Amino acid sequence: MNNYIKIQNVKKYYKSSSHKDWVKALDGIDLEIKEGEILGLIGESGCGKSTLGKLLVGIEKPTDGEILFDDENQLDILKKDRKMFYKNVQMIFQNPYDVFDNRFTIERIFERILKNYKLGESANERNKIMEEALENASLYTAKDYLGRLPRELSGGQLQRIAIMRSMLLQPKFLVSDEPITMLDVSVRSEIIKLLLKMTNENNTSILFISHDIATTSYISDRIAIMYLG
Repeated sequence: MNNYIKIQNVKKYYKSSSHKDWVKALDGIDLEIKEGEILGLIGESGCGKSTLGKLLVGIEKPTDGEILFDDENQLDILKKDRKMFYKNVQMIFQNPYDVFDNRFTIERIFERILKNYKLGESANERNKIMEEALENASLYTAKDYLGRLPRELSGGQLQRIAIMRSMLLQPKFLVSDEPITMLDVSVRSEIIKLLLKMTNENNTSILFISHDIATTSYISDRIAIMYLG
């Protein structure tokens, strides 16, 4: 497998509350993620795992260092074609309730993405894509879920929908930031199976962030350990 992502000496510093010192969230990260690989990233809370995930998807910018996608600098890609970058790079967050706008139904949320990236030539085609996505996530019947608001769903249902929303565009890279931490144990294995299924079908590379060694060992091809950034 070829290296899809290269992280070279990446640092992320924040000003402390006193504005006199720097907090070193990340302090010289070197990492490579191959095409279609699941790389597990484990470490204690506060060590910088989520910060790295946010840097990789462009939510935050590194203080120093370089992030390369197919040997092209991430910042250059974002400047050149931000929309295309986010077609290829997606993130699943730990708390699904923080991700969705409760003013919009699941159908409206999915539809905006499909229209923005011109997937589906008609309303019927878009509805078919949405229904197939939900049924792939074992959410039956799909039409019943499309009309609901996020607050009307359980954490497990909403996290499945978050995964399917992230996979709608068939991204090349997915940051999965502790996607099962807030879910009941009975739901976790189903979420893991769904994640593996979707990424295998699309040859998607994943950074799987967790502090759960057993789950990370099960799902990952390789594991990296982070300690104090």
